[in-house]
Amino acid sequence: MKMYYILRFMLLGIIFCLNISLNYSVESFASLTCATPNQRIDINALIQKWNEDSVVLNDKVSTYATYKGTKTKQTYRLDNERPTADKFAKFRIQSGAETYGDVLIKPGTNFGKRKIRNAFVTSVRDCKIVTLKSCKTHPQFIIYHSIEMCSFVVKVALILLACLTKQSWGWSYGKDKVRGVNIGSWLVLEKWMTPKPFEGLPDSVNDEYKLCQHLGKAGALQTLRAHWDTWVTEADFASFKSAGLNHVRLPIGYWALDIKNGEPWVAGSWDYVVKAAGWAKKYGLQLMVDLHGAPGSQNGNDHSGKSGPIGFYYSDENLQRATNVIGKIAKWANAPEWRDTVSIVQLLNEPVLWGNDYNYRLTRLKQYIRMAYDEVRKYNDIIVVAVHDAFIDPSNWYYLRDDSHYYWIMLDMHLYQVFGDQWGKMTCQQHYSHPCTYHEKLRESNAKLWTVVGEWSLALPNELQCNDQKYFAQQQIGSYEVATGYFFWAHNNQQGWKHWSFNHSYKEGWIRPSSTNTAQCGVNWAGRKWATECDFKGNDLSSAKVRGEDCGGKCAATQSCTHFTWTDWTQDGQGPGTCWMKKGNISPNDAIISSQPNIVCGYL
Repeated sequence: MKMYYILRFMLLGIIFCLNISLNYSVESFASLTCATPNQRIDINALIQKWNEDSVVLNDKVSTYATYKGTKTKQTYRLDNERPTADKFAKFRIQSGAETYGDVLIKPGTNFGKRKIRNAFVTSVRDCKIVTLKSCKTHPQFIIYHSIEMCSFVVKVALILLACLTKQSWGWSYGKDKVRGVNIGSWLVLEKWMTPKPFEGLPDSVNDEYKLCQHLGKAGALQTLRAHWDTWVTEADFASFKSAGLNHVRLPIGYWALDIKNGEPWVAGSWDYVVKAAGWAKKYGLQLMVDLHGAPGSQNGNDHSGKSGPIGFYYSDENLQRATNVIGKIAKWANAPEWRDTVSIVQLLNEPVLWGNDYNYRLTRLKQYIRMAYDEVRKYNDIIVVAVHDAFIDPSNWYYLRDDSHYYWIMLDMHLYQVFGDQWGKMTCQQHYSHPCTYHEKLRESNAKLWTVVGEWSLALPNELQCNDQKYFAQQQIGSYEVATGYFFWAHNNQQGWKHWSFNHSYKEGWIRPSSTNTAQCGVNWAGRKWATECDFKGNDLSSAKVRGEDCGGKCAATQSCTHFTWTDWTQDGQGPGTCWMKKGNISPNDAIISSQPNIVCGYL
């Protein structure tokens, strides 16, 4: 902490020097540190940790300014404007009756330390957005000078340079796509994935709790260490990086950090959490630590550590123990060694609410979320907090965005097409196109809270003989990247089931994490949902069906109606994009910029 304030004092000195070096070509200078605002900030939200204070909107903030070559200290006032669906929240900078400009908070925008030599606004009619880049601490500001004030602020700009802040990880959630994989059945055993630790044991031993109970502390530790040492190694993390992944989701059980007398669990798994964090750091991967198993079991499944009755919600002790574990994770992740790497903590995996106690369980779950979230923020003010949707409509969780108490919240959905009788009634083609049905819900959810599909796979019901796994993977990835991204389940399995293994699927060429934002599951037009197939992965689009009467006059006049349009893809910050249908490989060079995002001229 002492070093922090020394560095901060040095930075203010640098800012002062920079101010002089600008030769007053910029008339307004703000000595503000990078803020940690609420994601999707709105009129009721707070700007967190601004100059190490919690500044409520409309409070006064002291800044330094230069005006016509004279350095003065002024007080600016932040007045907010309610955001709309197509506009970020706007905060107008004022000094007395004179308006100097507007601040827009936009998730995912970086700004930095380079010198600013000339006026940002180049003309009275063309006021530009100012984005200062290069600071890797994940700030969230862009500055925009309103058109009506351009004549006054042609040479005025707010410079937000002070990027020394506790927020140090460099991933821009909401902008950069999460492309990740789960480390399954490593620190929380799942017998169906890794049967070897269970070999020679009775069939009734079907989870980690019973394994520890049956073998005793010494025997269980020996078995588990053999598994921990071999199931995941550094080579796996190296392969994740080379495959194009950027995130790893690591499920753990509460017993990694909390074992009370009488419980059969064995200690030692936390050492491997630390190992995983080290490997992630070495290969430039972000790590999500996921509380997969809670005291009493939140879902009664083996992947909670103990199958059987669901007891988590019915004991204050259970909620408090889980909260304490989350706090320990957050505190550990806040250490300088891990702050750049451990960027997400998930409060609870797949809590089950359905049944006669639905309302009670939901109430208790929300109580736990508040408890655990507060515990996280006691120790860590930058880590993203992930909340599972509990298999209910995501709108149930939008309060986490609207309540200014919360910030950096991520919503986790798990989307499989294998569990349940309904999936066996669908054809292969229906399965391939089904991910498109998630498209709009994911888009809507992601507009409220960063939304990831934390688990998905290529598995389908056994009775179906669906062989186009590459297309199925592309359809899912294209849909999930409408939101913040995804984590495949899982990295591997001992049964040789390739559809559940990222390693196998990547080797087969089914999954290719893309570095280009794409959209495959298209747009609504003329009352129909149209599919797009423009993913730049080499698909042959020659079989796409085109009917001129469906296209409309504007579309019919262009290339006999042979292109699709979507609203997600951009190139060099421009967009939306239009992809022309072409036989053979597709590349970004085959796309053009379109100002008509609602024109859709074909269907698959």
